[in-house]
Amino acid sequence: MDIYEPREDSFLLEKWVKKLARGRCLDVGTGSGIQAQAALKKAREVMGVDINPAAVAQCRKSIPKAKFYVSDLFSYFDEQKDKRKFDTIIFNAPYLPAEGEKDAALDGGKEGHEIIARFLRESKHYLSKGGQILLIFSSLTKKEEVDKQIKKNKMKSEELEKIHVFFEDIFCYRVTWN
Repeated sequence: MDIYEPREDSFLLEKWVKKLARGRCLDVGTGSGIQAQAALKKAREVMGVDINPAAVAQCRKSIPKAKFYVSDLFSYFDEQKDKRKFDTIIFNAPYLPAEGEKDAALDGGKEGHEIIARFLRESKHYLSKGGQILLIFSSLTKKEEVDKQIKKNKMKSEELEKIHVFFEDIFCYRVTWN
């Protein structure tokens, strides 16, 4: 399994992580660790999780100030019965509709939004009161479907920025739940 290399979506999210990360921070789907590295500038504690053991191993070597674990979204915390809360959760979601060979770094499910829906459902158990989620997704994911999932989970969203890249728009959201 290849490690997701930073692209336009990563750099957009990194810009907002540098501005908004705070407190105890979790980078879900850490990949190369670009978001965890950015969060270290503002957050007091940073953890990263990824389903890819190679990504976790690379991050452990290159970013020693943060802790990294192999996890399918929040499964590491469920298995450890670790119900810690995070002030900032970062998610550069796999958001493309699945086609052909599966790629965990890119495939967000059959329609592209299923992983985001699962993430939003599970994140409420790990987000501190007044906490925030910084989320990236594509217009190929169907923005209206992501908005619907946010409302379904009784969360609020704010579009921080949108960029156009090739054949899609990339959205950066700040999502909160009280």
